[in-house]
Amino acid sequence: MKRFFILFSIVAIIATSVFLTNSSLAQGNSLPVSKDNATQLVEFAALQETTHPSALAISADETRLATANTDGQITLWDIPGQTQLFTMSAPMDVIALVFSPDGSRLVSSSWVYGDVNGAYVWDTQTGEELFQLEYTYPLTGIAFSPDGTLLATGDSQPTDTQYAIYLWDTQTGEKQQTLLGHTGAVNTLTFDAAGTQLISGGADQAIRAWDITTGEMVSTYQYVLPLPSDGAPMSGAWSGQDVEQDPDDMFTFRAYLGWVDISADSTQVTSCTFISSYQYFYTGDTPWTITDGQFEGKLTGEKGTEDITVAGSIDSSQTSGMLIIRGDLEGLFSGWIGIDLPIEFDPPGISGVWYDAAPDYVLGYSRDNILHRWKIGEEGADMVSFADVAAFNEASVNPAGIAVVAGDDPSLQLLDATTGVLITSYEVDQPISMATFNPPGTLIAFVDESNVIHVWHVGE
Repeated sequence: MKRFFILFSIVAIIATSVFLTNSSLAQGNSLPVSKDNATQLVEFAALQETTHPSALAISADETRLATANTDGQITLWDIPGQTQLFTMSAPMDVIALVFSPDGSRLVSSSWVYGDVNGAYVWDTQTGEELFQLEYTYPLTGIAFSPDGTLLATGDSQPTDTQYAIYLWDTQTGEKQQTLLGHTGAVNTLTFDAAGTQLISGGADQAIRAWDITTGEMVSTYQYVLPLPSDGAPMSGAWSGQDVEQDPDDMFTFRAYLGWVDISADSTQVTSCTFISSYQYFYTGDTPWTITDGQFEGKLTGEKGTEDITVAGSIDSSQTSGMLIIRGDLEGLFSGWIGIDLPIEFDPPGISGVWYDAAPDYVLGYSRDNILHRWKIGEEGADMVSFADVAAFNEASVNPAGIAVVAGDDPSLQLLDATTGVLITSYEVDQPISMATFNPPGTLIAFVDESNVIHVWHVGE
């Protein structure tokens, strides 16, 4: 049984302050984390924020750390000097931060509902905004070429039926190329060491290899989900949409399904929760039976609200589905009755891609906790399950082939990225998230439940 989550609210805007604890770090002196020294990690810095950060990044040379929050404030820190350099103001909801290879520039990507999105390029010496890569929809995956002259960004909305990858000149901000091929949002990007090949991973469950010189897609690996007949539980996330009511009604009903659990044999909906902007509905203890891909059940509303009916259908391929919310909500909002809200099924896409140590091999992680080791040019890939690892979407892999993930013990776990074998696990005081390496894999940063950012390296 798996649980499918979706974001369904806007995070409150809260001012953020950060401080660094006393520690020292000589520039570039840390060793890459590897199998040989993974048990020797120590903490050398901790940063306290008042809200959970929405993004963080560490420069390759270990001298800079950037944090961002949902209010758009970006803070840049000098790690060796233990000082705050300056703050920068981007549009609210910064979803990604990436340093250039030489650390001279920082790129932030924002998600602003109903406004201009895109990426912003900052000078890390002055905090000046150099230029904006303006686009209507948020740019998701972001990667610099090794020489820092190109920036690749992935699109979250389609052009016709395809989702674009854009290549930008980092000096002028001019768009150089548009790469088309993905049929789902482009979640993750990485360049090879020579800067001539780009690897992308998307919500279409595909990993694609691109020739940067010609702009051509040279190879594709397509992840195909197991069918229900294989005894696999449904995997994916349910996403909602706003529904306009009577034209004379001044309100819009915003409603999202929080999660749904489906049994491994796909015969029962074991739990379902519907969350609106204003109300919470939940199932009881009795599972709903799935018959010929169809199910229906009652959801109980909190605070005495009348029950609503949930009816749904599941595609046998597990790549699509539809959930219909029907109910009389007159007891909740006058005139809002007979709501039909379609909710699309979003299968587990590729959430991270990295080059493997072996030539021509790529590592890709999908949201159902599967590692895909793909040799470029071949159709299939070796797959390893990381099903026992929590916070899998926060996984990060360094050039030595070490994966760092957040465990739910709580712990920080380091694994062999090619086999999924646990190398070592560090117990921590609180649940953690956003575990990530800097580009050379010498530093690890993660965030705990108290909004403290911890930075670790290999101790002496």
